[in-house]
Amino acid sequence: MSLWFVFTGSKDSTIVPDETAFAATRWWPFLDVKLHTRYSFDPHLPRFIDKLCTRLA
Repeated sequence: MSLWFVFTGSKDSTIVPDETAFAATRWWPFLDVKLHTRYSFDPHLPRFIDKLCTRLA
């Protein structure tokens, strides 16, 4: 299962995850997600990013 959340923040913000639930966290540039470079993402995430970018424009 994937959960996506949209919130205001900065890529320079420190992410403090629950260490019992997550092995690691990081910010992903939209382009990396859309191009699936080196990593696998939920196949619907690029479409979500497109819709988000349209709303933010």
